[in-house]
Amino acid sequence: MCRMFCLSGEYSSVFPDIKKAFMEVTRRDPIISNSDGTYTSHDDGWGYVHHDGSTIVYGRSGNPVFNSEIPPFKSGNLVIHARKAAPNEPFGASSSHPHMEYDGRFEVYLSHNGWFDKFALAKELGINNPEKYVDSQLFLKFLMSFPGSLENRLRSSTREMKEKRLLKSTANLMVLGLDRETQKTEIYCYTDVAEGREYTEYVTLYRVSGSGWRGIFSSSLIVPEYFPMKTQAYKLPREAVISL
Repeated sequence: MCRMFCLSGEYSSVFPDIKKAFMEVTRRDPIISNSDGTYTSHDDGWGYVHHDGSTIVYGRSGNPVFNSEIPPFKSGNLVIHARKAAPNEPFGASSSHPHMEYDGRFEVYLSHNGWFDKFALAKELGINNPEKYVDSQLFLKFLMSFPGSLENRLRSSTREMKEKRLLKSTANLMVLGLDRETQKTEIYCYTDVAEGREYTEYVTLYRVSGSGWRGIFSSSLIVPEYFPMKTQAYKLPREAVISL
C-alpha cells in the first residue's frame, strides 16, 4: 500500500506543512500497522510530476522519501507518491510512481495505491512478460489503450477494470495528463476496491480545499496535527472520476 497526494493552485504557504506530514506518515503510518504491531513504512521508493504552466518536472527514486529531499514546490499541478510495493513486484527507481506513457499527443502520469492483477492486464494488452512490469504500469498502458480525453480514458478503463475483475485490492488513482498541443495539464482521481473487499478508512481519499489551493490526499496524510488548518476535507465518492 502507498501514500500519495496531488495539489493544484498556489500552495507555497502550506506546502512545508504538507511535506512534513508526508514525511512523517511515510516513515510511520498512523492508520495501518503490521500483524506484529509495528507500524508500516512506505519506503520502497517515491516520485513526483509537477507542471507550473511552462515547465514540467518528473522524478523518481528507489530510496525512501523520508530519507530524501522533496523540492520546494509553490504552485501549479503536482502529484507526489510514496511506494509500498505489492508482493513479488519489481523494485528500484524505474518501478516507482508516477509511471508515464505518451501516445503522440498526451503525456499521462499515473500514481496508484493498491494492487491490480497484472497477469490479467498483460493478457488484455498482449504482453508476454508481465513479471518485468509493475502492476500499476500495466494499468496505465491499459488506460492509454482507450480513445478520447484523459477523463474518458480513465472512466472507460476503470469501468472495464471492474467488469473484467482486473483489480485485486484497491484502485486509488491520481492521474496527471499533459496535452502537448496546448501545454496544459489536468489531474483526475478515482477510488474504489475490488469486489468483496472492505472499503476502509485507510483506502479513503480526501479532497481538501484551502485559500487559493486544493488537493486530494491519502487518508493518513490529513491526520498529523500540523496538517494545514482552516481547510475543509471531504471524502471522495467511490467509483467516480473526480477532477482536481
